[in-house]
Amino acid sequence: MELLYLWIEDYKNIYRQGFNFSPLYEFEFKPTKEENGKVIEGTLTDNITEKESKRDFYNGFFGDGITNVTAIVGENGAGKSSVLDFIRLLIAHDNNRKSFVMVTRENFNIQIYHDLKKISRDLKNTYTKDRIIDNVLNLSDSIGKLTLFYHSELRNDCVITDFGNDYGVKDISTSNYIHSESLPIIHRDKMDEYYLEEYKRQIIFASFINQSLSKTDKFPINIPNQVAMTLVGTYGRYAYAVIAKDNNFPTPFSHKDIDNHTYRRFSSIPSFIQSIYDVFWAVLITRLYAVENSKVQTVHLSLSFEEIKEKLLHKMTKNANTEDLLNDIFNDSTMNSNEESSLLKKENYDVLQKIVKHIQSLDTAFIIEDKSPHLFLSLSETIDLINLGLNIFSFRWVKNGHFLHLSQGEQILLSFFGRCYSVEAGRSYVLSCNFIFFIDEGELGLHPQWQKQYLKILLETLPKIFPNKQIQLILTSHSPFLVSDLPKENVIFLRKGKEGEKLENGEDAEGKCIVEKNSFQEQTFGQNIHMLFANSFFLEKNGGLMGEFAKEKISKVIDFINDKPNDVVNSNEIAQKYIDLIGEPILQRQLQKKLYEKQLKGKQQNEKITLLRKMLKDLEE
Repeated sequence: MELLYLWIEDYKNIYRQGFNFSPLYEFEFKPTKEENGKVIEGTLTDNITEKESKRDFYNGFFGDGITNVTAIVGENGAGKSSVLDFIRLLIAHDNNRKSFVMVTRENFNIQIYHDLKKISRDLKNTYTKDRIIDNVLNLSDSIGKLTLFYHSELRNDCVITDFGNDYGVKDISTSNYIHSESLPIIHRDKMDEYYLEEYKRQIIFASFINQSLSKTDKFPINIPNQVAMTLVGTYGRYAYAVIAKDNNFPTPFSHKDIDNHTYRRFSSIPSFIQSIYDVFWAVLITRLYAVENSKVQTVHLSLSFEEIKEKLLHKMTKNANTEDLLNDIFNDSTMNSNEESSLLKKENYDVLQKIVKHIQSLDTAFIIEDKSPHLFLSLSETIDLINLGLNIFSFRWVKNGHFLHLSQGEQILLSFFGRCYSVEAGRSYVLSCNFIFFIDEGELGLHPQWQKQYLKILLETLPKIFPNKQIQLILTSHSPFLVSDLPKENVIFLRKGKEGEKLENGEDAEGKCIVEKNSFQEQTFGQNIHMLFANSFFLEKNGGLMGEFAKEKISKVIDFINDKPNDVVNSNEIAQKYIDLIGEPILQRQLQKKLYEKQLKGKQQNEKITLLRKMLKDLEE
């Protein structure tokens, strides 16, 4: 199913606006009747021409597996993200949404959805093979079976529940993952758990790519084929800090030797395992004190803190090492709890033992990097280790035996594709053959070079992750590179209404979202990004492409030249220094000329000659 058109009556700053998502159609909905200020009837038309030739041209335009790509661009705060949020709520059957008209296409069936009393159709210009389906008032009949992916690195309070079936909204946004990750047995905090799960998704995707690419295929980013693992040393230091004030509870290690327990230079698997026990003990003590100090309220303790501490002190005196100590603690039935959230639950220690056995079975060596020992693992070995649920390790990427330092852009892309593949690989149902993929400002954080490649990377990679599927991409963006990759019929330009401007029904348009149909007269495909910035992103009216800080300083230079005193530029020397900094050649020459003219005023003949010679020299250069 492909989304062709959406009309929204009232949502956030969007008021009675229509959005066309396909270059093959140009729908327009016009209200014809209202009741208590709400639209109840209207007419839907399609104004596009040369349809048959356009369809032949756009067939396969974006490559296999991609039905269409639409970018939503425009002024900041114009409503780009709000359009995506409305559609997400619509598909999720949110009862608070306002009136709408939606047109979709599947094969040659044009289907119209709305919640109005009546819609008249004037679709004389539809394709010869198109078949118009009667208006569908019950969303659950068909649109409820639509699958929609949503990704954003931005914070978004519009939360949609994923019911784990083959339709609805699949939210792979950062906000959703941070709030939905389940905590492991031992955890540091919510963000640490998010990063661990994020790393796991990336590892699984990296394994998939390494297996699926042929020798001649090239992936646009560096894909690791190994992982270097080490212990999280901060646990030991923190454990010492939280109990150092308790003179009645000695630490199992001194402050001086703390690094030897958590960052020891391991020379063998046994020494590494000993440190794993040390870190587990440090975590145990840290969280027990956190419970006592009411910092963690979810950990159930069957005994009082003082009773547990007394037992621990006794066990510490009779056990020679941390492994024996932990065995004694977790085999003591008086200290164990059956509560699922209990830190002293025997199952927690069983997981630790499984990890130890897993590491003992590995045939690998330690590598010292940044004064810290790392254990090299294959991708599959790392996944097995993470799945055990003990969050005391940190990881680094490795490729062909060498540490791999990914750029910020590579990390962003690897994270995104890892999330995509986690849905595909982890589902227990058949994903719809056709689905829509929303990406809200996905190029954020990317270097301009990555922004230039961004759409091409999406078009080449998503069909690999979702084979035999048809994907419609809808992206919001501030990147002119994305716009230059699309025909203007594939770009929706938005702006905010100006003060005093009116909508078609006479209401005040200030601050409201307006679809600018004639914002860019020239083609966008392959267009110069300077033109796209000035037109597509509506910067021209706000001072062009010059930064506001530079603009203010240059304005002070102009004021000085025009004999308007100011506290920034108060001499010819200061004005000259600012002019020398200007990178735009025409502006620099004009200001230099004006400054020379100012300096010539009131000068003696010999001074004028000297200054004119300097002007001539500057011109020759």
